Amino acid sequence: MVSEATTNTVGGLLETTYSWWANYRDDGAQSAAAYDSLIADMRTMYLNLNLKKQAPNFGVTSLAVYAGYESKLLATINYNIGQSNLMRNANYGFENYKFHNVTLTFDNDCTAGQMWFLNTKFLKFHVDKQTYFAPQPFQRPYNQDARTAHVLLYGEMTTSNRRMHGLLHSIT
Repeated sequence: MVSEATTNTVGGLLETTYSWWANYRDDGAQSAAAYDSLIADMRTMYLNLNLKKQAPNFGVTSLAVYAGYESKLLATINYNIGQSNLMRNANYGFENYKFHNVTLTFDNDCTAGQMWFLNTKFLKFHVDKQTYFAPQPFQRPYNQDARTAHVLLYGEMTTSNRRMHGLLHSIT
């Protein structure tokens, strides 16, 4: 649904024919030092996806890119806290960061050097009602004293507006 390639067919629409259906994509390569242009590239991505004030609200990236983003933030963090709360508040490790309206997190299974900007208003997970966590009969494996069962879930992630999502790729 959100890809670096420009020849995708999603929902039966080829984006080279229907350019209005294409997701936004941009190159995030460094210019001199590692991750030196990342925040500027993220800003460009966010502003280009902020169509009709419906900006992306979720971002996910690899651990390395997330750490690179954090390294750029740490140089600019300024704590203004009272002395009595110094020990409690000085722990700056966060689970997620906010970038404009985007909650940014990481996933160890994300493709290296990529960051997705998604607008969850235009994403939906459809499930088949016949297989929505449908338990199957228990079976006994031949090589152990146990019982196992499969639980079925057939689903599909869809989008109603691909151009509201973006991919920042080749981040270094």
